[in-house]
Amino acid sequence: MSAAILLATYNGATYLPAFLESLGSQTLRDGTVYWRDDGSNDGTVEILRSTKLPFRLHELPSSGRRGPCQSFLEILRAAAGRHSSYHFADQDDIWTPEKVERAHLAVSGCGQPALVHGRQQLIDSTGRGMGLSRLVPAGRVENAVVENIVVGCTAAFNNAAALLGAKGRPTHALMHDWWMYLVTSAFGTVLYDSVPRLCYRQHAANVVGSGAAGLSGLPLRARRHFLRPFGSRPLCDQLADFLAIHGGQLSIDQHRLIVRLLEARDSLTARARLAFTTTVHRQSVLDQLLLRVVLLLGRY
Repeated sequence: MSAAILLATYNGATYLPAFLESLGSQTLRDGTVYWRDDGSNDGTVEILRSTKLPFRLHELPSSGRRGPCQSFLEILRAAAGRHSSYHFADQDDIWTPEKVERAHLAVSGCGQPALVHGRQQLIDSTGRGMGLSRLVPAGRVENAVVENIVVGCTAAFNNAAALLGAKGRPTHALMHDWWMYLVTSAFGTVLYDSVPRLCYRQHAANVVGSGAAGLSGLPLRARRHFLRPFGSRPLCDQLADFLAIHGGQLSIDQHRLIVRLLEARDSLTARARLAFTTTVHRQSVLDQLLLRVVLLLGRY
């Protein structure tokens, strides 16, 4: 079976040609590019339709604005079950020639759901290097329930993981990469490649971007929790969707963990108990401290 490149686009004409050029130079060429545009008005669609690539191209209907998360998940549902590896692709990055092949080899031979994600070479809007992203662990479900460490443009997964990710229609998934991290860490294995396989472009139009790690980025990460409208519960809503779709296949401990997070939202005593245990965790010491505050105050 071949590789599937999953590409969601929106007004990407500025950087899309450079990405497509890097896609055309991949060492693995047996595959299909599944792409869906989210309502571009800058020539993005015309660029994709006219570009010649060593891959088959499969255009999905636009069918209205969905945003990046739902657009990627819709593409995944169209492709799942047809390939041995699946690769999320952003319209503004530049891939090294071996990116698809290395990720394909990493996940396609696994006997269980598997996802690999990796480090990135950061570049600015002009292509100038900005250093490397920080190293992160491979990932576990105790982390995935409260933090996303998977950068979508680096993520690739096998068919078993794709079928799980394509199951159901989560309306509260926060991002497609987080959803796949949650699914794969619960039912399979998450791998990490410390060698950068792409140039991750940082510019004003990034939906998420790399963000600052450590102390310098802590205020931004805190604002995401504390400046949301009162009563907003995005993390709980994502976990509720996950439980509704996959709850029947979770282990007893996994099911108990998610239910505990959901039920604690409405109990100060339960939140305090949860905040000061190590049951769930974020990757850095600072973010773990922030998580304790977020859990205690119910801002998740």
